[in-house]
Amino acid sequence: MKCAVISKEKMCENVLAKVREKLQSLGILVIDKCANANIIIAIGGDGTIIRAAQQAIAHDIPILGINSGNLGFLAGLELTELDNLSALLNGNVTIENRMMLKVETSDQKCYFCLNDAVIASGIASRIIDIEVSCNRENFMNYKADGLIFSTPTGSTAYALSAGGPVVDPTIDSIIITPICPHSLFSRSIVLAEKSTLKVKVAQSDVHLTLDGNHVLEIKPGDEITISCDERKAKLIKIKSENFYDVYKRKMRGRTE
Repeated sequence: MKCAVISKEKMCENVLAKVREKLQSLGILVIDKCANANIIIAIGGDGTIIRAAQQAIAHDIPILGINSGNLGFLAGLELTELDNLSALLNGNVTIENRMMLKVETSDQKCYFCLNDAVIASGIASRIIDIEVSCNRENFMNYKADGLIFSTPTGSTAYALSAGGPVVDPTIDSIIITPICPHSLFSRSIVLAEKSTLKVKVAQSDVHLTLDGNHVLEIKPGDEITISCDERKAKLIKIKSENFYDVYKRKMRGRTE
């Protein structure tokens, strides 16, 4: 078995060495190029796993996340559980397929998101007008600081902080959550996976942020198309915990 290792920036060398040593002891060859690997191991938090997903999807390779961050909803193991890596060899793992968003811009460029695409003002505390259509019909006009378009995987990220619902990641859907809406009735909405959204903004100095990393400027009149991508991110799960077990365990420490 060949494995490519991706880690967060400024990862402690001792941590990397520990993971590599464990893999080598199991006879798993660590290589540099993801294209030639059977699996990708991402060491860090959810941001690192999301970054690794971009490469994994391009080569149709599953990802195992090892959490060295705070929450780590997407991780299959914690750093203290490296002995469980032996399951990679005996096949005692499951693969979770996670929905991706496809985001197309007016200049015909296409991007993919595992968590979310966020449209927001570049100026702090400025309300923007956002027009959203769904399947070629007028859907909603928002006045808000911005909108979060998230996958079920991303429902526990920025969307959760903005008051959005937690959605089971096995349910393919697009969740729209307004950021500080100037309305008494603006709430999160969960749309079917076959929905195709067209988004326009009226103001200048508005930005589109993809998975909290890639940032694009949106000009008045630009049209952003958001839909579910046919490809899936494949997350390796070794432990028997289901999504709700993980959610309760991770969030309990945030409330105590």
